[in-house]
Amino acid sequence: MCYVSHVETPWLQTLLAAALGGLTVKLLDIAWAAYIRRSEASASAKKIVARHLDPILKAADELVGKLCSLARKDFTGVVTRANVDRELGVDFGNILYLFAQFWCRIEILRKESVYVEIGRDATGDKLRDFFACLESTGVRVVDRAYQRGIGEALITERGTGGFDCMSFHDFMEALGKPDATVKQWTHPLTAILWMACRGRSATNMQERQRVLLYGVVIHALIDTLDPEHETASHRPSYPNKLSKKTRKELQFRVFKTYLPFVKATEKYTDARRPSVV
Repeated sequence: MCYVSHVETPWLQTLLAAALGGLTVKLLDIAWAAYIRRSEASASAKKIVARHLDPILKAADELVGKLCSLARKDFTGVVTRANVDRELGVDFGNILYLFAQFWCRIEILRKESVYVEIGRDATGDKLRDFFACLESTGVRVVDRAYQRGIGEALITERGTGGFDCMSFHDFMEALGKPDATVKQWTHPLTAILWMACRGRSATNMQERQRVLLYGVVIHALIDTLDPEHETASHRPSYPNKLSKKTRKELQFRVFKTYLPFVKATEKYTDARRPSVV
C-alpha cells in the first residue's frame, strides 16, 4: 500500500511564526502610535479650551446681564433725544461693545486653536455646538461674516505675545471715526439694535425678539458650561418677554436640533415664569 508520508518542515513553521510575530508587533506599534496621537490631541484641546473658556464665559455673562436688564425695561431708555439722530451714546455703545467683545473672544479662540480640534475635549465639543447654533440662520443677530468680522476687528496683540480684546474706551473712540474699520463692521448690528430699542412697532418687536432669542442661547451656554457658576453669575431668564413664536423656535429647533444636551430648558421657555432679573 502506497502513501505519502507527512514531512515536517520546522524551518517553514519558524518563518511563519516570525512573520506573524513581526506583523503583530507592527500592528501594536501602529495602534500605540495612534493612541499617543489621540491622547496628545485630546490634551491639546483640553488645554486650549481651559485657557479660553473663562474669558468667553465672562464676556457672555456681561452680555446676558445687559440683555436681561433691557428685557426687564422693554428696551426703553437706551435711545433718547440726545442720540435720536443716531449719535451713539455711551449706553447704546456699551450694548454694541458687549456683543462685539463676546464675538471677539470667540475669534481669539478660533485663531489660537487653528491646529487643534477642540471637539476632542468634552467641554470644547459643547462649545463648538453652541457656536454653530449662534451662527445659524434662525438664531444669529447679524450675518455670520459680519459676526466674525466684528470679532476680528476688536482683536489686539499683547506686548508679551498672544491676543486680547479691545477696551471699551478704544472701541468708543473707534466708533467716533467715520472711516474706522470697527464702525464699518458694526453697522448691521447697530441698525438691528437701534430698531430693537426704538419703539413697539411690528418691526421693532421683531428685532427685539431676535435679540432676546440670541440672549437665551448665550444664557444656556453659561448655565451648561459653568453649572456651578464659578465664573459667571447665576441669573433667572426672561421667558415671559418672549413671543409664542420665539418660544417655539427655542423648544423645537434650538434645543432639540442644535443643543439637545442642554438641561432644564423650561427655564428659558416657560411663559409662566416671572421676568424679575
